Amino acid sequence: MSNLIWTDNPVTTSTRIRAVHMNELRSAIDRDRAAVGLAPYAWSDGTITSSIRIRAVHFTEARSAIPQAQ
Repeated sequence: MSNLIWTDNPVTTSTRIRAVHMNELRSAIDRDRAAVGLAPYAWSDGTITSSIRIRAVHFTEARSAIPQAQ
């Protein structure tokens, strides 16, 4: 399995969270889900673009999807 490449690595307290960060996180979660035989998570917004604001639901979904892959 290849290593993930993260944008703005490391993210610090002064890093503005952008669409690319959320999409990278989602890709990592879906990769872990696939590794244990699960389908990709059904993200509410699909791919986040720069026109979509990062919202609390995006983090809530990520937190829900991670334990399923463990």
